[in-house]
Amino acid sequence: MTIRLLSDEISAVIEIVDNGPGIPASKHERVFAPFYRMQGSLGEGSGLGLAIALEAATHLGGTLSLHDREESHGLVLRYRQECKTKIEPSCAVGYENCK
Repeated sequence: MTIRLLSDEISAVIEIVDNGPGIPASKHERVFAPFYRMQGSLGEGSGLGLAIALEAATHLGGTLSLHDREESHGLVLRYRQECKTKIEPSCAVGYENCK
């Protein structure tokens, strides 16, 4: 897993890049529903993680989305938060400019 911190002039972005088996594009929206677990998924869990993350993102005025990795298998979870002030490129790693 890799975490990337990005920005453009109006948004700060956090991406979590996973190299696991991925999620079919047809299920990207469905996995944000509380208690949803894909059939045959391994591991423990109750299916609440993405639902909680989506609720938090929405409450903060941001967006949360899933994207297939183009270069290999896996998935990218992207949180985008528009900022009230313009972000300077040198401040891309800091969150303080997005208050």
